[in-house]
Amino acid sequence: MTSYNDFIAHHVGAEGTPITDDEHVAFFVQMQKFFLPLAALLHEGNNLNLAKLLLGHLFRELG
Repeated sequence: MTSYNDFIAHHVGAEGTPITDDEHVAFFVQMQKFFLPLAALLHEGNNLNLAKLLLGHLFRELG
């Protein structure tokens, strides 16, 4: 299993170019199923508040 930095280095496009759909998919495939609805919203370019999601995940992991 490669590290996250290796994954990014392998899939990143040239600096200054827009993110392609393939790059979006490569990143989102690595996310846990828990985050799939979030991934869909981000890919569609929707604005959202991450505070509840991140705090909930943090508290769940600490428990």
